[in-house]
Amino acid sequence: MTSKLLYTRKEAAQVLSVSLRFLDGLIGRRELRPRRIGRRVLVEHRELERFARADHVFPNDRSSSARSPQYPLTGVSEMPQDAPQCRTEG
Repeated sequence: MTSKLLYTRKEAAQVLSVSLRFLDGLIGRRELRPRRIGRRVLVEHRELERFARADHVFPNDRSSSARSPQYPLTGVSEMPQDAPQCRTEG
């Protein structure tokens, strides 16, 4: 199988099996380095391979059972003892 040298953003997202929005996030966080030719944003095949072969830890990844769950919006894994408790009336 011959591979292309450069992929469009849409093609790169398909190669990595991710959404275009996720790919744009990778580019924005500089985890994936694109090439710019004029106004076009292209990603090299070897850059896709480099990214695909690397280990990745994403801050919102909840697939790891080894990590303790984080409370939403706080970024901490345990709430302080003196934290106010939310009550809902039903």
